[in-house]
Amino acid sequence: EDAMDFYGLLYARTLKENLGVEESLTTGILRVSKESMFRGINNLEVLTILEEKYSQYLGFTEEETNKMLTYFGWEDKFEEVKNWYNGYRFGSHVMYNPWSVSNFCKEGSLEEHWINKGNAEVLYKVIGLGHEGLKDAIPKLLMGKTVDTTIDKNISFKDILIREEAVYGLLLFAGYLSWSDKKTEGKKVIYSVRVPNLEVMSFLEGLIPKVSNKYLNGIENIYSIVREGRWERFGPRLQLIFESAISYHDIDLVNAEKLYHMFMLGLFVEMYTEYEVRSNSESGAGRYDMELYPKDKTKEGIILEFKVADLGMDIKEVLRKAMEQIENKDYSKDLRSRGLTKIVKVAVAFRGKELEADYKTN
Repeated sequence: EDAMDFYGLLYARTLKENLGVEESLTTGILRVSKESMFRGINNLEVLTILEEKYSQYLGFTEEETNKMLTYFGWEDKFEEVKNWYNGYRFGSHVMYNPWSVSNFCKEGSLEEHWINKGNAEVLYKVIGLGHEGLKDAIPKLLMGKTVDTTIDKNISFKDILIREEAVYGLLLFAGYLSWSDKKTEGKKVIYSVRVPNLEVMSFLEGLIPKVSNKYLNGIENIYSIVREGRWERFGPRLQLIFESAISYHDIDLVNAEKLYHMFMLGLFVEMYTEYEVRSNSESGAGRYDMELYPKDKTKEGIILEFKVADLGMDIKEVLRKAMEQIENKDYSKDLRSRGLTKIVKVAVAFRGKELEADYKTN
């Protein structure tokens, strides 16, 4: 509120009360709303990347990029540059990232040019909020698939804490997602969003696991434990990762279950090339927390259930109930129906920075 009051006064004095200014163009990420720092200004025309007007000026077109690559002697790299830096849709135009293309022409390296210039702290917090739909969408997005969602154009940062569509809006307007199609359902407009290119994909593939396991620091690779079925070592290794990755300050007691779920999703989504990772889907008589369906059908399918033990509760009893829930509600039914015979049931109970894990195989 203090920042909005300060900037609201600044923009009002600069743009509204300044007789020396006839017109002004201001750019940013989030759409101007009545509750924003522009609330003291009238007669605003607000355009987002979803609108058509001026959209052809918001990046490099394919023709412009081709000419630029040819001028600098990189014409043989056109397809690679397209895969890395194209894919941003503004209105009806699909554009290239001008900063990344310019840096490629200068340096000749296909890498993260634009995306590493920003601060990822906001993304850490947004992804760590654990909105239910976002948890399900992350594995799909990392596999190059589209996700259908509504987009709220009038978001503020406080909306992101409570509204999932605000998160998608932020990711879209900030350039971490793009949109490929839209349709109308009643009064709603549904957008198909996706990761735009390899630059962003490479960044997100590194970012998502960092939300949960950014401090592996020589700990035995837990992915090897999963691949090799050494489940007796899963709990102790998970505890070490958890202790180094999560601070007590990160644990909001009200939303603790979401944080733990996001931690586990961030850990396992790194294995998306080996497993189809699902979260909060129906199977048997309920909804499991996470399911890993192996792309190699000779490997084990994995069902995971997470429970939170309040302070003072017996964490082992909570763990027992988690395993009991997996079995009583037959969460492995979906894996069996898809032809798997080898299934591992994994229960994890959390309490603060402490956890206990158990497993059963068939």
